[in-house]
Amino acid sequence: MGSENQASEDTARSELNINVDGTHIRVDQPVVSGRQVLEVAGKVPPDDFIVYWLSKDNVLQDLGLDHTVHLHEHHVERFLTFDDDRSFRFEIDGKREDWGCPTITEETLLKLASVGADVRVWLEQKDQPHRLIAPGESVDLSMPGIERFYLERLISVEIVNENNGDEFRVKALKQTKLETLITEMYTKLGVPRRADDRLRCEATGEDVFGFAQLTMGQYLEAGHCHCLVWRFVGGTGGASCR
Repeated sequence: MGSENQASEDTARSELNINVDGTHIRVDQPVVSGRQVLEVAGKVPPDDFIVYWLSKDNVLQDLGLDHTVHLHEHHVERFLTFDDDRSFRFEIDGKREDWGCPTITEETLLKLASVGADVRVWLEQKDQPHRLIAPGESVDLSMPGIERFYLERLISVEIVNENNGDEFRVKALKQTKLETLITEMYTKLGVPRRADDRLRCEATGEDVFGFAQLTMGQYLEAGHCHCLVWRFVGGTGGASCR
């Protein structure tokens, strides 16, 4: 019986995995040090590298060479490594992070914040407007001071095309003008804009075209169309709210 238990424990240990820089690596012990993570990942000599442990709440922790992480059965711990002896610090939504590279991508910032594609990243800037980080863009972290980022979730508007029953969504930030959304709507509809087209809020019947110069933030703050469902009718005819 004892030999069976020992065999079971040996099997469990042999099935432990870690993820280093996106690559899954099998390890044979439930506790690993930063040095061991670097060695199994082929990052030698370990003293030339920085290794971070990405905890369950997506907080990066500098593991160093001697600190250890306890691996849990059937759970893959994630690590990031950098071949530099300098770390960079930034904040995202008030959470401070250390990073081992002088640049960081918008995609990585979203992953560290545990949010999806419906969120945009802003960089705070002193004495000038905050800057929206474009999808795929990299940000320089090497400037003096700590870069501070914050997140904004996109606002989704449902469009109902009463001509054919199609439905789709357009998305905007608070500072996006409704005119921009209307232009995107026509692109998705695949039709030119005509003077007798109608676009109305489903909940109130209120004309949307009349607020084209408002931003989405202004539109919502003024109490217009809380349901954010717009009904479109092309050409002659009327759009009615249900």
